[in-house]
Amino acid sequence: MKSNFSRLEKIFLGIIFKISFLNRVLFDIEKVFIHKKTPINQSIFICGLPRSGTSILLNTIYSSKAFASNTYRNMPFILSPNIWSFFSKYLKKSSYSERAHKDGVKINTDSPEAFEEVFWKIMLREKYIKQDIICEHKLNSEIIEEFKTFKELVCQSKNKNNYISKNNNNILRIGEIGNNFKDSKCIIMFRDPLNQSSSLRKQYFNFKKIHNEDIFFANYMSFLGHFEFGMNYKEYNFETKKKSDKEDLDYWLEKWYQVYDYLLTKKKDNIIFLGYENFCEKPKYYLNKIINNEEILTNIDFNIIQNNNLEIAHESEIKNKAYKVYEELNKL
Repeated sequence: MKSNFSRLEKIFLGIIFKISFLNRVLFDIEKVFIHKKTPINQSIFICGLPRSGTSILLNTIYSSKAFASNTYRNMPFILSPNIWSFFSKYLKKSSYSERAHKDGVKINTDSPEAFEEVFWKIMLREKYIKQDIICEHKLNSEIIEEFKTFKELVCQSKNKNNYISKNNNNILRIGEIGNNFKDSKCIIMFRDPLNQSSSLRKQYFNFKKIHNEDIFFANYMSFLGHFEFGMNYKEYNFETKKKSDKEDLDYWLEKWYQVYDYLLTKKKDNIIFLGYENFCEKPKYYLNKIINNEEILTNIDFNIIQNNNLEIAHESEIKNKAYKVYEELNKL
């Protein structure tokens, strides 16, 4: 499988990948000449280990049309949504097609996606990105202020007063976001360990095949800060050495255990753990806890939600450890 980018798109995006500082320059221009102080009523940050249901949660909330988020239309100038919207508005709305994960999630030009990481990559000068790992890090007051401006620019471009993002890499800075945006909700998604780990393994090899067949797509994902799968794969710095290799389901179960056992230490009032299975069973109940706005809730399309878990038979010591953490998470 290869990406669906045309030759002209690959040339254009390839140039942007190599001169990423252009995103920063346009951000500064937009900040000075276009930015208007925009009151943001709600900010929701969705994250978690991949394959936990973050996309379903994002798409469900976004269906209310009450939230601003980065969409495919914002590519590649993620940091200047207002300047780029002047040009991208001439892009026709594309028909829906299944995303590269081949997991049934369909996207088009105006679908929200995990593009927020481009901001952090550029502002932090990729210092948290190492050869084989991505590292937890602190955020100084200057970057926090820049991010507040970025959020307002996104909301301004969509004419909304609520902000939402899905960015799994935010687990690297979840404590910092929670501390500096106390009026926000940080949602850490988790899922049945066997199903999530099985899906992680499947997508790792799915994207490895895609990247081997199309190196441009690997570069595209790297530009976006996606290091979850394939040739771009990097572990988090708080993971320890695994006893199994990536072919083995136990490798991904051990990853699940290590990541969520670590994230349990991040719990606070505005950092909320949400189980995929619980959300699928009682979506309105859990969304009411997150949004607490009946007007928004009445406009949500709940038909998006579908539990795709399977019965998976597997026994191992690490599986038992993972399910103990899973039980703890479900009690929160």
